[in-house]
Amino acid sequence: MNKKIICIPLLLSFMATSSVCAQDSKSLFQFSKEKSQGTVENVINSATFRLVDGRKIRLIGLIPIDKPPRKDLPRNEYNIIIEKDDPIIPFEQTVYDFISDLVTKKDVRLEFDNLYQDSDGYVLAYVFLKDGTFVNAEIIRQGFSDLRNTPSNTKYAQELRTAYLEAKKEKRGLQGN
Repeated sequence: MNKKIICIPLLLSFMATSSVCAQDSKSLFQFSKEKSQGTVENVINSATFRLVDGRKIRLIGLIPIDKPPRKDLPRNEYNIIIEKDDPIIPFEQTVYDFISDLVTKKDVRLEFDNLYQDSDGYVLAYVFLKDGTFVNAEIIRQGFSDLRNTPSNTKYAQELRTAYLEAKKEKRGLQGN
C-alpha cells in the first residue's frame, strides 16, 4: 500500500519556521498550530508543565511561582525519614499541589495564539481539560498566579482578566492583600 506523506510548515517563533510531516490527516491534528492535545506528565512550576511526548508547555497569561524548595528531611541511623508534623504549609507548596492535582496525568487540549514559542523554547498555550475547565483561568481564579497579558497573545485576555478580578474581589491567594 502506498502511503501519502503530508508536510506542513510551522511558525515556531518570530523569523523561524519548521515543517511537520505526517502519514495521514488524522495524525496531522496533533501538530496543528491552532490546536493540539496531549497528556500531562509532570508540573515544573505554576505556569509550566511537561507533556508525555516531551513538549514543555508554558501557560499564556500567568506569572509563574517557583516550585517549592526541596527540604532536607531528618533521618535516623537507619536512613529512614523522621517525619515531623509541620502545621505551616508554604504557599508555593499549596500552589504546586493544586496545579499538580488539576493537570497531572490528565489529557489536555492546547490552543495557541500569535506567539507559538517563547525565547526559552517553551510552547505557549491556553490549556483546557476534557471537562472544559480553562486551566489558565482557573489557576488565576484561585489566586495562584498574577496576570500577565502580552500584546502578542490576547485570544483569551478578557477571560483571564475576569478570573483575576474575581480572585482580587474574593481575596484569594496572591490577591488576598
